[in-house]
Amino acid sequence: MDCRKGRVKIRRKYPVLHDIFGIKLTVLDRVYVCERCNAVSIGWHRVAGHGIRLDRAYRAAIQAPTGKEIRKRRKALGLTRAALAEAVGVTEDKIASWERGVIFSPEDNARLKQALKLA
Repeated sequence: MDCRKGRVKIRRKYPVLHDIFGIKLTVLDRVYVCERCNAVSIGWHRVAGHGIRLDRAYRAAIQAPTGKEIRKRRKALGLTRAALAEAVGVTEDKIASWERGVIFSPEDNARLKQALKLA
């Protein structure tokens, strides 16, 4: 791998910075780092694992429930996706995507937690 500016080497547990919905997160991972310009690149074989670690860090930062937790709580309250969507102010498709694990904004998280009586 070459950034065309210098040699690239692998470092263990290099802090990879992210900004999701204005929330700054650092996820440690093995990445390629250019010794000259410090450009960071994640190998294709590590992308899925990095995404999982990033998802967990983001959910922890905003105290968001997982998709399984959303579905379990919705069913425990006897709500349909449509009813929860109306309470949160989003579409039913959005609720379905959250239940599949798609991340959401801190604002949506606050409304979701209130509708699920988790706040």
